[in-house]
Amino acid sequence: MTWIFINYRRHDSRLHSKLIYDSLMSEYRKQIFFDHESILGGDYWIRNIQQSLKASQIVLVVIGPQWLKIAKQRSEAHKASKDDIDKRDWVIHEIEEAIAQRKRIIPVLVENAQLPSK
Repeated sequence: MTWIFINYRRHDSRLHSKLIYDSLMSEYRKQIFFDHESILGGDYWIRNIQQSLKASQIVLVVIGPQWLKIAKQRSEAHKASKDDIDKRDWVIHEIEEAIAQRKRIIPVLVENAQLPSK
């Protein structure tokens, strides 16, 4: 059962997210979802993410200084529809799902990042 789900942007806060994961591992072991450690080669990654998010109680949203800029760039570059699952901004999608599932969401600001507005 996943208790903590770590949501982050690879190009913005990968190192910080890995450090958070490593720090939490000593206490929570297999109760943490972190994509690089939790998804194995050959896994159906979409299902793995969805199941882990559903099983989580807490979602840590790691936000670095480029978080919002990257989100805007992805949105403009892909103009993905809700049906285009491969082009979806998965960071935003995971947060939307966490809100819909009424998860406890904890923003973690790194490198003097600012919390994005609603």
